Amino acid sequence: KAAGAEWFRVQHMGGPWTEWRRYEEVSSWQAEYGRAVLVQYHAQGSSSYIVGDCVLPGGERCYARYHPEMFLRTDDNDWGMKDEGRMALVDHFTWGVNMSFSNFVRAKFAPFPNWKKSYGVMSSRDVYFSLPSYDENHHQPDPIHDGSEAVRQYMLQKGFWSEQTSIASGSGAAQPLWLSSLCKPDVPSPANRSDLGWQCHYFSGPQDKDWCQVIGEDEDYI
Repeated sequence: KAAGAEWFRVQHMGGPWTEWRRYEEVSSWQAEYGRAVLVQYHAQGSSSYIVGDCVLPGGERCYARYHPEMFLRTDDNDWGMKDEGRMALVDHFTWGVNMSFSNFVRAKFAPFPNWKKSYGVMSSRDVYFSLPSYDENHHQPDPIHDGSEAVRQYMLQKGFWSEQTSIASGSGAAQPLWLSSLCKPDVPSPANRSDLGWQCHYFSGPQDKDWCQVIGEDEDYI
């Protein structure tokens, strides 16, 4: 049951979503043992409500998840080249891994052995054009803030999240997030300064270590 829901859609993990349909408390769905079923609800103008469940052949429950696997790739494991960084599913939609840090390291989450998809951080930015009162020829209103970092700051300021809580973005423009022994997503200062010289910090799309060796020095790749 989902109080207030008007629409819903369903998928097997990794499969396509059904079309949106009117909400009903009871509906039929052919589940598969060991494969999570995800249900997304649209309520109060938002489609951010997703729940899931999973059943094994013996009737025991298993954890629901968006992706079959998850990997944590960092400076320390050479972005998956030295250690794949495989994570363990520890609860519904929750992956975990034990790591030790002596300094700040950059990292990204990847749900596949390659870089077909990855999750990082979108910096906060001011957005004006989506506001009803926006007029580029006159006084601009106070902006709204966009990006995963803006969401984190808002939730922290409102007291909904702790300093240890963060959020990752699957946008293709997302940058690596920072991990450290502080167990907080704070960015080290200065974050964009390095005396290590030119090097590959992470791979994107079809890039790999061989590509990194031949790209040379370029303002877009360091």
